[in-house]
Amino acid sequence: MKYEVAKCPFLFPVLPGIVTSLFFSLAVSQENYGQWTRSREISVNTSASGANVSATQTNYPLLVRLNLSNISCGNTTTGGADIRFAKLNGTHLPYQIERWDTANKAAEIWVLMDTVYGNNDGYGATNKIRMYSGKSGAVDSSDGGAVFDTSRGFQGVFHLGEATNDTARDATKNKFKGIPRNRGASGIGTGSNPADTIGLIGKAKKFLGDTGNNYGGSYRILTSTGGNTFDNNPLNFQNDSTTKNGIPQYTLSAWINIRLIPPTTTKRKAIIAKSMGANNAQYHMRLRDPAISNIYTPLKDTILLDFADGPSAVYKRSPPGFQQLEPWASSRWFYMAGIRSNTLGAIGNSRIYGFDSGDVFVGLSTASTTTTTIRSDYNAYIGSFSNDSGYFMGKLDEVRFENVARDSQWIKLNYETQKPGSTVVSVGTDLVLYRDLVYRTTTLVLTSGAAMIPDTLTITQTCSSAPYERFTISPALPAGLRLDSNTGVLSGTPTTTTGQVATSYTITASGPSGSATTILSIAINVAPVITSQPVTISYICGSPIRLGITASGLPAPTYKWIRQRGATIDTLTAGGIFSFNTRGDTLIITNAAPTDTGTYRCRALNVAGSAVSNNARLMLALATGNCTGSILDGRIVHNPGSNPFSYRIPNDGSIARVRMTVENMSRRETWSGEFEMGKSRVVSWNGTDHNGGKAPSGIYVVRLKLLSRDGGLISETREAGALGR
Repeated sequence: MKYEVAKCPFLFPVLPGIVTSLFFSLAVSQENYGQWTRSREISVNTSASGANVSATQTNYPLLVRLNLSNISCGNTTTGGADIRFAKLNGTHLPYQIERWDTANKAAEIWVLMDTVYGNNDGYGATNKIRMYSGKSGAVDSSDGGAVFDTSRGFQGVFHLGEATNDTARDATKNKFKGIPRNRGASGIGTGSNPADTIGLIGKAKKFLGDTGNNYGGSYRILTSTGGNTFDNNPLNFQNDSTTKNGIPQYTLSAWINIRLIPPTTTKRKAIIAKSMGANNAQYHMRLRDPAISNIYTPLKDTILLDFADGPSAVYKRSPPGFQQLEPWASSRWFYMAGIRSNTLGAIGNSRIYGFDSGDVFVGLSTASTTTTTIRSDYNAYIGSFSNDSGYFMGKLDEVRFENVARDSQWIKLNYETQKPGSTVVSVGTDLVLYRDLVYRTTTLVLTSGAAMIPDTLTITQTCSSAPYERFTISPALPAGLRLDSNTGVLSGTPTTTTGQVATSYTITASGPSGSATTILSIAINVAPVITSQPVTISYICGSPIRLGITASGLPAPTYKWIRQRGATIDTLTAGGIFSFNTRGDTLIITNAAPTDTGTYRCRALNVAGSAVSNNARLMLALATGNCTGSILDGRIVHNPGSNPFSYRIPNDGSIARVRMTVENMSRRETWSGEFEMGKSRVVSWNGTDHNGGKAPSGIYVVRLKLLSRDGGLISETREAGALGR
């Protein structure tokens, strides 16, 4: 795929300050982005000129805001189904489309990046990804559960983008449900509370509480099956596996837009709660009344975060700087995060972070030892306490429950990348891609030593284009092959002696507008080479024989064994007296007989060629008493009769004499004689030794040399047999 600067506007021209998201790739199918037509590079600046975050964060969800002002050039499909995010190396990044609003030209997408490097200006490749679009028929891969992974601490994530009166849906795989709760009263609308509204991140919810405590709207959080969230669920943190030093570790956070500060000491307003307020609490984040004043919060209008899941109630009111935010403007969003961590009874047991207009307020809890009765029999709520009181007045967006204690750098990165007007994330030039960078053959099967047919490519362009200037390939090609860096043509003669199984190679074409990639598969076959030859074997009748070779080659060779006896040549198959090992390169005779003598060879073959081994002979050396039959030379047969050492020599005109030698098992000569071939063509040994005495019973080997008239050796053969008395 090749990039060019778009002459037709990209689907997502991003407004100044657009925040973009990078995410880690979970179990998502890898895709070939050579089939997409458009791309943008997205970078994140965490240096002092950007988010000013020094710590590197992993498995971090970041927000992408896009403006859908132009949908020309076929940039995307309905609902953004073809939108994809990937690392620069093409590794897919999971993402969730929170909202895709074509009518209002707005989109918010969460993407997961494995690493966001701290103190990085985003100009290099480390804090940079690509966004792809423009593929017809692409299937929507949006997956909130992959982005907000429960194994990485996200237990409940509510974007609050559903329609009024609809169930609020949890983006994690826990799939908690927020059931709308509405207590109407004069001036408080019924049936439309919480109400859909424009939020900080796409849509949000407006909570219409009253100036009192008992009327308004909220969400009761239930399990995916409608069960209570009292205990034994991921939101009941006191029994969570992340408990440390006897205290659960967790984080509560939300973006808030406050309509009204509580007017009196009894009119507390809940943001997130699993409590009834006051001391009957497991945890809650709430607006505190203005009359509270102590050494920690000498001024009014405070945010209070209560944790009551240990033997003491620990809390923190915001510092005096919070007072500067009055009067509250309806367009002002404030980011709050409360973290439960550290050691019980110590300062900093919990902490609260607040962000607004560049100001950061950090508060630590006191070392409170006040004991309370711990209650876990409450459902979790958003926008009120668990007993339908303390209804919030204002807007809430992106409410999260996490069972990890996030550090201050994580919280700050949330604020800097989600706040309006952020310049932390930049979106690069819209690139139109060459959709088709196609080679004539994408799956090459070559033969070592044979020149390949040059593999050429064609390019189908989308919109206007600039020519390629350079082609590269990775990894390096096998020896003997080359890629023309100017034309992209692949050619050569592979020289590898070991071959190569199918291996993927990425070819990158580069030009003024960017680069494009395609993948080729190259396999190299090598003809068989015999590396170990069969050897001649002298065998004892009845013994097992294994005659083998070793051969290289790719693919692995198959084998054919051949036997030659005189003028007769046989191709051997399994069955009867012959069998083969699993590979077929070893011939096995379990119970050797005289008829197994002969000359053997093996042919190794595969699709690249074949090789034939040297000849190897099987020669009968010794035999048992039942070892009878023809001897090595197929022209000689046993003379009928009781003498096992009597042979009939063929009358072919060439054999003038036969020299017969008899040896015992110690290979010592027992008897020898020479026979003229006249009318009688029979040669025999009658069982005597050189002195005319009887040779003892046993196994003897008879050697027959067939001689011509001038004494030349025509052939020599032998047979073992038993002499009995």
